[in-house]
Amino acid sequence: MTAAGPGIGPDVSHGQNVRIEAGVTIGRGTVLSDTEASPIVLHSGARIGAGAVIAAGVEIGRGAQVRDGAVVLNSIPPNAIAEGNPAQVVGYTTALPRDVPVVAGGGPEADSNRTRVEIVPLEVGQAAIYRMPQVLEASRGNLTVGEIERDL
Repeated sequence: MTAAGPGIGPDVSHGQNVRIEAGVTIGRGTVLSDTEASPIVLHSGARIGAGAVIAAGVEIGRGAQVRDGAVVLNSIPPNAIAEGNPAQVVGYTTALPRDVPVVAGGGPEADSNRTRVEIVPLEVGQAAIYRMPQVLEASRGNLTVGEIERDL
């Protein structure tokens, strides 16, 4: 196994129409079940946890992670983290910048200190993460405010 090639653990079974790109890691006991009409595609940097099952016709996006034991019936977008049976996206691996300033309080003075919304495309159709300015940081979560016409 080379550093750029795929890393495939023991006891992995796969069909004939599975395409594995460079940098993919596949854990022990993973099943990649494909058909000739519905190949499985694992894009570069994807990580498949031990004991995961990937169904025919599924595409695992670049940099995505499928956690141990997940049963993947639908394609997973780039940089997504999927788990469960059936697998669902529970987060994203992409580290986004956190340099948005905290504006204490609201009202006109807070409006003048606002920064614009940062839009981070996810390379899946028109999906994107909208990083909003933080208005209030609290122990149970953060507060942000935005207007659709002005901010999005």
